[in-house]
Amino acid sequence: MNKLSIGVILLMSIGFFSCETDIDVNAEPTDITVVYGLIDPVDTVHYLKINKAFIGEGSALDLAANSSNYTYTDDELNVRLDDGNGMSYLLTRVTNEVPKEAGIFDSSTNVLYKFTESNINRDATYTLKIVNTQLDNKEIIAETKIVKKSSVSNPLINGAFDVWNGSVSSGGYLSETVTVSAGDNVGRAQVFVVFNYIEHYTTGAPVEKSVVLNLGEKTTADSPNNELGFLMKGQSFVDNIKAKVPVPSTVANFSHRELANVSIEVLSAGTELSTYMEAESPSVTVNQDKPSYTNIINGIGIFSSRSQFLWVSTRDASNGNLNLNTDTRRLLSSIDLGFCFGTPGSTTFACP
Repeated sequence: MNKLSIGVILLMSIGFFSCETDIDVNAEPTDITVVYGLIDPVDTVHYLKINKAFIGEGSALDLAANSSNYTYTDDELNVRLDDGNGMSYLLTRVTNEVPKEAGIFDSSTNVLYKFTESNINRDATYTLKIVNTQLDNKEIIAETKIVKKSSVSNPLINGAFDVWNGSVSSGGYLSETVTVSAGDNVGRAQVFVVFNYIEHYTTGAPVEKSVVLNLGEKTTADSPNNELGFLMKGQSFVDNIKAKVPVPSTVANFSHRELANVSIEVLSAGTELSTYMEAESPSVTVNQDKPSYTNIINGIGIFSSRSQFLWVSTRDASNGNLNLNTDTRRLLSSIDLGFCFGTPGSTTFACP
């Protein structure tokens, strides 16, 4: 008997016998607490998302559309946070303080657990303890260290971005390396280069605007001394501006665009969050079996820390901390987007 015949018989057997036995695919309900919480030391108000996994009869989409299927009631949980140094916070259950975007899950109700603290201790280890008062005081526990401050070591705080070298007609693009010194407990960092300018109009007040270039993210696991280097190609920098800044003819009452500065935004993730992101990212190999990760004891999810750091140059402080070298300024002034710089009358590229 060939393989095709065997396959047909197996399919027929499944069809014959499946109608005689009812299978309940839903197991007995078990409380599984799902936690998503990230402490940002630069914030004052902190929110944690605490839900429960759900199962039931019918469509999963219909179940997700009803928040009562996965939201703990007001008197079910006691949520407390301790910093290990005498500070303790009893988190408050709040509803709809933060709007939820529309999607598969019910967006009319957004339950979060909140505490207020403007001085998060970056040297402390914070312990989260959730007690389910309706299930024999079942405890869910997690802990995290807080990301410490990162810094930008290149370019220097009073240095310039050298994106172009030489005259507009015969020069060439340069590359710039942004180097971030990641703080302790940082697992990865993402860097954005922000080109800032001021748009002026023939009538009305000028408006500050910016164009963002994502340089990507890197982990600290294989980085000596937590030094992370991000390459910014000069052509990518200029092409990004050309693609995102509207041509003057499309802007009502346009006068000119004054060059401001280039700043750097660094987003850092705690080591637990970085590990979680690595575990949850899609596999890039044929092996699709990836280990799951959680640092929630007696639950699932992630409890970690993150932070944001903004670097702004002090170069040419009298002119908005403008930190582009002269050749780059001339190049930007030549691309027909209305950019100008300098004191009026001082150069051919001076602003009106």
